[in-house]
Amino acid sequence: MLSQPTGRPPHSPESRTGAELCADVLVAGAARLADRPLTYRVPEALRPFAAAGVRALVPLGARRVWGFVLAVRPCGSVPVADGHAMRDVVDLPDSTPMFSEPLLRLARDIASETLSSLRDAVECLVPPEVFRQPVPSRPRMVLRNPARPLPPRLGRRQA
Repeated sequence: MLSQPTGRPPHSPESRTGAELCADVLVAGAARLADRPLTYRVPEALRPFAAAGVRALVPLGARRVWGFVLAVRPCGSVPVADGHAMRDVVDLPDSTPMFSEPLLRLARDIASETLSSLRDAVECLVPPEVFRQPVPSRPRMVLRNPARPLPPRLGRRQA
């Protein structure tokens, strides 16, 4: 479920309406994706808050991971990848970017000129407490057949 971005000032409302927007997100915790941002569609409700430097909660496989938005652009300029549908950003929880464009350029320079990955360089730009926040889990639904009664007593693991 999308959290509604209420009470947060939009970054640039005049440029965030109309056409679909896509965000290049550098995900944290995916070892093989240390230097490759993934592209996600930004839902209508989150478009005013999409900007380089904000944290993003995005789906990656069957889980949700935190990442940082590196760029925001119209979706028309994004090539379609092997017929797979583009997934949506789940949430953009921050009201302001964690780092600026000049700091992002510095992180790119560090990654290109040293043995550091882009993800490691970007993670140095933000406080470590940012990565200690738990990612909210997906709500789980259990469907039950009403014609079939519940067992008389639930076990320890079922309670």
